[in-house]
Amino acid sequence: MINPIKSQACRLNVMDFENQLTSSSTLLVYLPCYLDYKLAIEQAKRIRQIKKRNVAGHDLRVQTMISINGVNLSSEEIKEVIDATDYHVIYPFGISGDINITQGFMHAIRLQSDYLWILSANDSVADTFIDAIGEHLLIRPDADLLVGCTSNRLGIREINSVFDKENRDIPFGLISSVIYRTSRTANNFDSAVQLNWTGWGQLATIEASCISRSGLRVSLIAEKILYNRSERGHADSKIESQRIRNGYAHSFFGMPIVINTLFSGNPVRRKKLLNAWIESNWYLVNYFLKTDFKLWSAHLASNQSWLRILAFAVIRNASPAHRILFTISRVLPVEIWRESPFAKWALGYSRGRK
Repeated sequence: MINPIKSQACRLNVMDFENQLTSSSTLLVYLPCYLDYKLAIEQAKRIRQIKKRNVAGHDLRVQTMISINGVNLSSEEIKEVIDATDYHVIYPFGISGDINITQGFMHAIRLQSDYLWILSANDSVADTFIDAIGEHLLIRPDADLLVGCTSNRLGIREINSVFDKENRDIPFGLISSVIYRTSRTANNFDSAVQLNWTGWGQLATIEASCISRSGLRVSLIAEKILYNRSERGHADSKIESQRIRNGYAHSFFGMPIVINTLFSGNPVRRKKLLNAWIESNWYLVNYFLKTDFKLWSAHLASNQSWLRILAFAVIRNASPAHRILFTISRVLPVEIWRESPFAKWALGYSRGRK
C-alpha cells in the first residue's frame, strides 16, 4: 500500500522531462526490500540524518521510498516505516524481487524525480553521498549517469554500450552503483519493467539508453564516497554454490535474452555478443540447469520454469560452432573440468569459427 497522505504527488501524469523547471532538484532514493526490511528502515533513517547534517549547499531534495515485498508487518513496524520515509509501498505477498526493484523506475516517473537511485537495503550510504552526487552529477549537466566503482579510470567517460570490453570495469549490473538523470534516461525506464524477469532490468535500461541516444556520458566516482557495498555469501562453499545456483539461474539464462531483444535490429552485433557470452559462460550452463524448482513452486508463472527455454531458443542466433559448444555444455557437467584439454580445445575451436 502507498500512504495516501504522503503520496499525493504520486498521481499518474505525463511529464516532459527535458523541459521540467523546478526550484530545486529531487533525488528519489528507492529502497526495495524483502526480509531485510529492517535494514531498509535503518537506511532511510540514516539518509535523513545525513541530509540534516549536509552543509555543502547543494540544492538537492532527497526523498526516500521503501517498497517491502512479501512481508506482513505489525502496526508498530508500519508506523516506523511511515515515520522514516517520504513514501512507502507494502506488499503483503511476494511479487518477486526483480519486479520490486524495477518498480523504482516507474515511481521515479510518477513522482517526477530529477534523479533516481535504487539502493539495496544491504548496502549502506556513505556520509559523503550528497556531496558526491552534487559535485559529480548535479553540477555536471553533461553527465547522464553517476556510477560508483572501484575502477582506476574515474571521471567522465563516453560509452557506446555496456557490453564493450573497455567498460567492463563499470558495475552497471549492481543496482546500488548507478544514479540516473531522469531527463536523459526516463524514456527507457520501461525497458527495466519489460525485461525485469531476466534479472537484468537495470542493465537493459542503460543499454537501451545507449542505443536510443547513441551513447551515454557516465560520471565515474570512487564507490566508497557514494555507498559501502555489503559482503555477501556463505562461508560453506557447498551452501554458497547452491545459493548462487538457485538464486541467480534466471539472471544467467536471462542475459542471452536481453542481448537478443535489445539487438534484434542488428543481427551482426547480436551474433557477436551471443558468441562472446557463450565463450565466457559455456562451462556454467549445466551447473545452472540444476536449479531446485521446489523453491519456486508458490509462483505458478515463475520465470525459473520457462526462461531457460527462451534462452535455448535465442542461442540459435549465435554461430554454428558456438551453438554446438552450448549444446554440449547443456548435457555434460563441464564446470568441474573446464581446464581439461578438451574444454580448452572446444573453446578455441568455437572462437576460430565466428
